[in-house]
Amino acid sequence: MSTLLEKISSYQIVNYLFPGICFVWLSDSLSLFKIPLFTDRIIENFFIYYFIGMLINRIGSLIIEPFLRYIKFILFSKYEDYIEAEKYDKKISILSEINNNFRSLTSMSFIILLCFLYNNIANNTLLNYEFIKLILILSIFIIFLLSYKKQTKYIKNRVDFIKSNTKPITG
Repeated sequence: MSTLLEKISSYQIVNYLFPGICFVWLSDSLSLFKIPLFTDRIIENFFIYYFIGMLINRIGSLIIEPFLRYIKFILFSKYEDYIEAEKYDKKISILSEINNNFRSLTSMSFIILLCFLYNNIANNTLLNYEFIKLILILSIFIIFLLSYKKQTKYIKNRVDFIKSNTKPITG
């Protein structure tokens, strides 16, 4: 377990594990699910927290952040300006990590709210449990599919920026 923890970056702890633990604790405290998310096995709990936290982070990245940008609640610098500024101010990457944590916690709070609302109206709907499971599985698939696309674009943008702003290396 200690070897596993050594391989996890501070970003993953702050943005995946912490929100996952908070979500499981809150959902259990509020009795949001019919099944307990806590187990008696520490390693199993670790993976549950990490996976749930990763989902929370991706929902924040793919849904919460774009919505808040769309309504102009938050404004970002141009990507090229961010990369350039990061070269001169190393604290920007730390601030960005903290910013992403707030986004994950915002996402977690929103999901808890949705689960709470669902639980309070579920008995009055015609949705059956199997249909809800299908929606959940499809949602997880779409979240990771869009995350893969976004991450690929992020890497491409960085490579393109470096390529357009550096001289080629000659042998």
